[in-house]
Amino acid sequence: RYGEVLLLNYIWEFFINILETLLFVILINNKLPKKAMSMYYFKQVFAFIFITGFMLLLNINHASSILVVLLMFTIHCIYTWIFCRQTIMTKLFWNILFTTSTIIADACTTIIPTNLFHIEITDILSGGNLRIPFTLLYISILTVIILLLLCCSGENFQLDLIEKIVFFGLSLLCSII
Repeated sequence: RYGEVLLLNYIWEFFINILETLLFVILINNKLPKKAMSMYYFKQVFAFIFITGFMLLLNINHASSILVVLLMFTIHCIYTWIFCRQTIMTKLFWNILFTTSTIIADACTTIIPTNLFHIEITDILSGGNLRIPFTLLYISILTVIILLLLCCSGENFQLDLIEKIVFFGLSLLCSII
């Protein structure tokens, strides 16, 4: 019985990771121009599977949230470096926006319910009784944020050097906090 529940938890986490990775790929493919390369879609599918599997591995091993955010941000930056042709700052901009979106969605589904409704955090985390509804809420919030970002016009954002430094510094500070 315990093995069945554990397997269902892993399958659920994998499903949510697929959806989260899909949202990332949709955002990046719509906002950044693709590089011309042979077997582009095959390589992109391989990267998609790798990202999803890596996220599952982190979740199964109960990695800290900060570690997950930093590692996934790094992997997303590598993804955009491989598959997109755009300036480094533009790639960083969209990666930071996606990472910030995941942090906001996560905060809405963990911090707010635990403080407002006094729900135990263990009920929301992997294996908890409320994991499925809260991960559905998480992926729903993330989807809404990504859809709003997709509605933003313009692929290029022109920032001068000081604005770029301030944006990067504030994003880094928010990620650390």
